[in-house]
Amino acid sequence: MAILLLARPVRAQERRAFEVVGAYTFLGSSAIVDGYGLGWVAGVGWHLADWLAIVGEIGASRQTQQMGFLELDAGFRGAFVGPRVSWSVGTRRVRPSAHVLGGALQLDLRLRSAFPAGAFGRDDETYSALQFGGALDAPLNDRLALRLALDRRRVFGPEGFNQSRFQTGVVYRLGGP
Repeated sequence: MAILLLARPVRAQERRAFEVVGAYTFLGSSAIVDGYGLGWVAGVGWHLADWLAIVGEIGASRQTQQMGFLELDAGFRGAFVGPRVSWSVGTRRVRPSAHVLGGALQLDLRLRSAFPAGAFGRDDETYSALQFGGALDAPLNDRLALRLALDRRRVFGPEGFNQSRFQTGVVYRLGGP
C-alpha cells in the first residue's frame, strides 16, 4: 500500500511555470498630452494553476506635444502586480486572458520654451493606479507565444485620469509541463 502512495504524483512537488514578457506599448488618452506615445513593458508571471497566474510588470511610455512655442513632454513609469485568469480556445491553444493589476505610476512632466528665451519647468509625482484589461496569446511553439494586449488604466491623483494602452510582445514560458 505504501508503494502505491509513493508512486502517485504529488501536486505540491509539481513545477509551476514562470513566464517572461517583453512588449512595445502604444499609450493614448492620457488626458495630459494629445496623441499617442511609445513605450515598453517587461513582466513576469507565476502560474499557480493552468488558468491562474500572479503577474508583475514594469514599464515606461512617453508622450510629447507641441503647443506653439511650448513643448510638453510627459513620461509615465509604472510598476503593477495582480492576478490574471486565462483559458484555452481551439486546437492551437490560443489563450485569451483577463487581468486586474494595482500599483504605482510615476508622472514626469517637462515643459520647454524655445522663444524668446529658453525656459524649462518640471514636475515629478507618483500616484496609485488600477489597471484592467485582457490579452490574446498565440503560441509559436511549446515555450514561445506572441501577445496582443489592451489595458485601461485609472490613475488616482488630485485630478484623476484614464489611459488606454495597446501592447504587442513576446512571452517566453519557463518550467512547468
